[in-house]
Amino acid sequence: MSQRTKRVTPSRKLKTLSISSKIKFLDALMSKKRTRKELAAQYGVALSTILRIVKNKKEIQAHQLKNLDASKQRFRKGRFDMIDRAVDVWFTQIKSKSAVITGPMILEAARTFVQKLKIVNFSASTGWLDEWKKRRNIVCLKFHGEKADADNESGIEWSKNALPCLLGGYEARNIFKVDESGLFYKALPNHMLAVKGSSVCGGKTVKNRLTVVFFFAIWTVLKNTFMEATLLSQRRCPFAILFQY
Repeated sequence: MSQRTKRVTPSRKLKTLSISSKIKFLDALMSKKRTRKELAAQYGVALSTILRIVKNKKEIQAHQLKNLDASKQRFRKGRFDMIDRAVDVWFTQIKSKSAVITGPMILEAARTFVQKLKIVNFSASTGWLDEWKKRRNIVCLKFHGEKADADNESGIEWSKNALPCLLGGYEARNIFKVDESGLFYKALPNHMLAVKGSSVCGGKTVKNRLTVVFFFAIWTVLKNTFMEATLLSQRRCPFAILFQY
């Protein structure tokens, strides 16, 4: 007797769409230019997958409104979802006040919520922070400041050619270098955490400062030297002078 051979149907490779692809699919479906069957063929998925996307439409749209990571394929809650959501609310409230937010601030907020919610086995580590930022699509943005006025190439050229001519008639013990700099002791960080794609405004820079003057003699460069700082506090704008001997 001959045995009947069974036809082996190759298994279809499962394809999972990312959140961004699901959002594009819903937009195309709502425009009513394409049918569900046509969109299923375009994205290479089964019709049952399309029906599941339509069923979860509200959850997908909420994901888009929160500006979360659209490259993910599934909605998965973290192990400590309660902490994540509490930090989300805190982050949104602080951002609404145009305040500068840094990583250590988020970690400190997480530790505070851990104590209030009495959660155990949670560690506010940099690893948790990185995962939280990735899930929430948070990136580090830098404030755009003013460009430096100094021309480095011209300065190097001047020190090689012009400076030796100016110092030619002086002994080393009669040559001194004096420079000043500002010490902005109330300055905030020049970067902050924000939602990817959002604009960052640095706001008004705090101008509280001390002017520091650096003074040293050329002949002390090859010697063991020590420094002494003096604050000229009787001036209208106090500044410190740093002497090198």
